Formats: sequence, C-alpha cells, structure tokens
Amino acid sequence: MPTQEQPMYDETFLASLENDTDEFTPEVFDKDADYAAPPPPLPDGWHQAKLNLIGAKDGEGTLKEAVGPRPWGNIPSTYFTQIDATVVDPGGAQDGKRTNRFNVTTHPEERRNNASSASLVYKAITGNPIPGLKPAAHIGLVLDQLRGQSPIVWIKTQLEGEAQEASQVFQANKKNGITSPKPKTFRGEKSFMENGKVTGRVVDPATGEIVVGRPMIVDLKPQSFVPPVKK
Repeated sequence: MPTQEQPMYDETFLASLENDTDEFTPEVFDKDADYAAPPPPLPDGWHQAKLNLIGAKDGEGTLKEAVGPRPWGNIPSTYFTQIDATVVDPGGAQDGKRTNRFNVTTHPEERRNNASSASLVYKAITGNPIPGLKPAAHIGLVLDQLRGQSPIVWIKTQLEGEAQEASQVFQANKKNGITSPKPKTFRGEKSFMENGKVTGRVVDPATGEIVVGRPMIVDLKPQSFVPPVKK
C-alpha cells in the first residue's frame, strides 16, 4: 500500500498568520452560532419545483405507482398516490430543498371547491382541467404526467408540524377506542421562530417535545403562473 504524502511544515507561513489584520464583518461572522443546527427551512410561499412520484403501498405493503379503489376516511373509495417536490432555485439558497409528501387522491374535496388533489396536480402540470369524470381515469392521467419525468410547476408551501411522540400515542389510543387530546398542529413559519429568526423548530408547551416544521405543499399552479411578490 503506497504511503500517504505528509503536508510540509512551514514556520514562515504560520508566523505570517499572527500578523494578519483582516476581520470578518459582524453581520457575516457569528462566533456564537450553532454550527450543528440544521440549515434554515424552506420559507413559506411560492417556489418553482420539480414534482417527484413516490407512489403508495397496497394492503400487503408493496410499493406501487398508485393504489385503489379503497376507503379514505368516510369516503367510500378513492385512488391514491403520493408525490413530493424538489425546489428549483439555481444559485439560490432554496435550490434542492425538498418538501414533505403530498397526498394525491381522486375524491372531491370541499376545501378545493369539490375538485380533487389529483385534478389540482394534473392542471398544474398541463395547464388544463383534467378530462373525464371517472376516478380511475383521473389517477391514470396523473401517473402519465409523472411517470419517468419530473415536471416543473409552482408550489405553495407552508411549514407544519406536531409533537411526534404525542401524535403516536394519540393514534394508538384512537385505534383502541381510547379518548385522548390531539397534539397541537403548528402551522406557518411564524410558529417556528426564535429571536426573530425562522429556525424550523419550536417547543410544544403542552408536551415539552421539540416540533420540527416540515414544508407542506398547500397549492400548485402551472409554470405560466406569476406568484405574488412576498412582502
């Protein structure tokens, strides 16, 4: 095995370091910064991003492009898959940041004026309303747009999170018919601030847990969309 070359000791160079007068400006260098802290989270608002098909697991735990029809809460049946998005911000601070998973379902939602999240995704990619009325056809059209490609659209994100351990206890109790308080859901970057800065973390006073805010997709628009200027 070849020996590794050792760096040369240079006493003159080391002496010159003592005479250097350059200093970092205060706004650039923070000697008290926590360098183990995670990078700033994706800010709330509109971002250009590539959509990524994740898929969904069937009843046997097999990952497929989509599953269904199957019950969804109190909805008799729906087709379902999941996507996320990777921000496209070349040379910018947000480039490459990834959102949390987004559920793409075929059932109409009142909060979307009785459109489905599948139709929302399809229109964001193509710029056109989703054709036809059959749920199976809708999920197929969405998969056609996502399969083997990552279309670029505008996404609106919002930080969101809740105490994970408390949430797991709540879900377990709910499954066993036990009533227990649901952990608070923190929404929006203003909920994840410390000393005037968005850190992406907050302590839930009710549980004492650190809650991490994750960027959730709350809306999608075609590339032709012109987002409002953030004030």
